[in-house]
Amino acid sequence: MDWVGYVAGQTTGGGLIKNVSGSDSIAITTNAPLEALGDICTVLLGAFESQQYRERFPFIDYLSPIPEHDPAFSTLNDRVISMLGRRAYERISVAYPEIPDFERMDHLKIWDASLQMEIEDLSLSPVYEFLDKAGGAPDPFRTYVVVLDSGGHAIMRKRALWDFLVSEVELDGRTYVLSLGHWFAVDQPFVDRLRKDMQQIPDLTGELCMPDMLGGEREDHYNTRVAREKGWLALDKRMAPVDSPYARVEVCDLITDVLHFVAVKKTPSSATLSHLFAQGLVSATLLKGDQSYRRWVMDEILGKWPGKTDADTDGKPFVFAVATEKAGPLTESLFFFSQINLIQQKDAIERMGYRVGLCKITQQKPGASAVKKTKRRGKGGVPAAAKTTRKGA
Repeated sequence: MDWVGYVAGQTTGGGLIKNVSGSDSIAITTNAPLEALGDICTVLLGAFESQQYRERFPFIDYLSPIPEHDPAFSTLNDRVISMLGRRAYERISVAYPEIPDFERMDHLKIWDASLQMEIEDLSLSPVYEFLDKAGGAPDPFRTYVVVLDSGGHAIMRKRALWDFLVSEVELDGRTYVLSLGHWFAVDQPFVDRLRKDMQQIPDLTGELCMPDMLGGEREDHYNTRVAREKGWLALDKRMAPVDSPYARVEVCDLITDVLHFVAVKKTPSSATLSHLFAQGLVSATLLKGDQSYRRWVMDEILGKWPGKTDADTDGKPFVFAVATEKAGPLTESLFFFSQINLIQQKDAIERMGYRVGLCKITQQKPGASAVKKTKRRGKGGVPAAAKTTRKGA
């Protein structure tokens, strides 16, 4: 549940309006004659005044967009640029502004007017390494990032580094969040309730004791290594057959010997973590209500531990394991939108009789192997090799 920028879909219940889409303005599809325009406007006004949106997007009422002419706007921007300048790791991160095709993704390119660098993965460490090499004051509005496949072709349009930044800033007693290049002021009582709810989620980091994720290590390689080292069951990329309306679903990444269902993500961004939390909810829902899915899971568990007498999935915890470079408990390093989404998914999972826990995985900072190559732009601007990749971007 990230900030809603655009909505499109079919209306419910039939009637004059068939399809609707828009953000600040609205577009509709209707077969009604022109004479019905007054009735259509009445329907639209009723929808605008309705509170039904709170069922799916309750957080919208607690967020206020900050326009550029607001006195706090430039101060907030300066705070984030200052964080970049001192290479901070607290209250700032980088996140994909849209979810790329991870199956095709090979590396990323980051560049400015004088330097370009190819990096293996999106995290603060290689971004800061680039800024160190580029020198000068960081300019996230004129530094660009693009996601590339193995052939160097863009699989996501280039964006300014600013669009990748996620941050939370306390200013004059209020909490502000930066997401997708926009600032939002957050209702403080809502922030306080959210933090209290987060503190209630069990931290299983010490109990699971998962090894560090190496710098530049892929998620699937990490899961395979952990399963081997700890004797756990690896289900990463293994799809369980289920009944309609689903086809095949990934249960989780790892199952421990005491039947913790562990889902792993290495990039602590709102978009990818929303996918992680949704995976847990879907899996819990199917374990509860789909016999073929549950039977497949039990067969895998008993295949790994044939003599297991307590192989019952009821009431077992779904553990969201997040790899992060940040210090401190995981509950304090997740950003605002991720916290909202986690609490919503947690409540839904627990209503089905399961439990939810968190586990922090320490992600080591990438070494030299995580940086593919660096090019300095010469007097003529972009070097030949860079011109080719930039054109592709």
